[in-house]
Amino acid sequence: MSLFLSESELTQVRAAQHFDPFGGFYWDLVNRVQRRASSPGMTSPEKCTPWWYYVTDYLTDAAFVWAIKPNETLEAWLRDAALSIARRPLADWIGPEFRDHTSSPPLGHLETAHMTWALAVTLDLARGIFSTEEQAELEEAIEYKGMVLCRNWLDRMTHMTNWRCILMAGYAIGTSVLNRKEALPYIVEQYQLCLHFFQPDGSYGESLQYGNYAITGMVMTREALIRYDAGLEAKLSLEPFVYKPRWDAASLLYVKPLAGWSNYPTPRCANFGDSAAIYRATADNLLHIAVRAKESHPKMAGLARWLFDKLYTPLQQNTPDDLGAFGLVNGYHFLTLVLLPQAAEPLSPEEAGLDLLETFSAGNAIARNDWSGRTVLATRT
Repeated sequence: MSLFLSESELTQVRAAQHFDPFGGFYWDLVNRVQRRASSPGMTSPEKCTPWWYYVTDYLTDAAFVWAIKPNETLEAWLRDAALSIARRPLADWIGPEFRDHTSSPPLGHLETAHMTWALAVTLDLARGIFSTEEQAELEEAIEYKGMVLCRNWLDRMTHMTNWRCILMAGYAIGTSVLNRKEALPYIVEQYQLCLHFFQPDGSYGESLQYGNYAITGMVMTREALIRYDAGLEAKLSLEPFVYKPRWDAASLLYVKPLAGWSNYPTPRCANFGDSAAIYRATADNLLHIAVRAKESHPKMAGLARWLFDKLYTPLQQNTPDDLGAFGLVNGYHFLTLVLLPQAAEPLSPEEAGLDLLETFSAGNAIARNDWSGRTVLATRT
């Protein structure tokens, strides 16, 4: 069985498809993957962003659907997409033309990390669709076009931002899937370094959105490593980012349609910096906390589940599906289906102990007249 879908999780997924709200996510994911697989390739004229920016979402979701509900059309699409990515020249693995293509040795970038974990998760979940020779080809691309470039960046750069979290995730997922256990101590060290990017109260200096992107890297790294070796969990603390649901809940203003966007309810948050007010945390991140923090941080686990229910149910897919991590329009992906059946019961902000005035060490202060009220004052210093 794969790292990212155990036998017990597969049983849970197949059983839960008959019940709400899980059934809605199950069939929505199956159908959106099948729509993509109905024609060759990943790109089309209506896409808002280049293929680098949604390759992870498209491939990993497709690989997961193949693992739970395989069919020939999906198999053909996934096999073609994965091998075509693996066969792209190194320059494409480095990223678009505005990335650094002159460094020697070559450096990876955000796109490199996303491609690496796209192929690694695909190989993990759908290895059976590839021949022995194709598996070797994918492994070579993951390691030498992906992991090596990610490691080069991590070794050379000193950036203490979301970039390090994402490059770490690409390296960690490749390491886990390819069974390169000698790299595990290095990844644990990088993970522990990245924990310091978050304030002790779970807030993050750039914005809610960039904090969510950084947590995506932490979550993917953590899921890969604890699935590879459960003994590593004690070295991969959830603190302090486990407290970010408090910041997200306090920052939530309301959920209602957005003029010119759609008639579906859309969240609006006090999201400062170069980030959108329509922010909502990625569902996979919320559910990682709702599952992995149930025992250690039950209030945060329950609050993360409350945010998931508030922002993702009832399920309404009314936004472009290629605007995830890079496009700042967050959604749900395959880990939502893996984790949702195991998630904690929801706790509202009041039940989780949040106050009408919440302040955060990243500089945000949010006050409201009531949790169900209409007046919210948010400032950032």
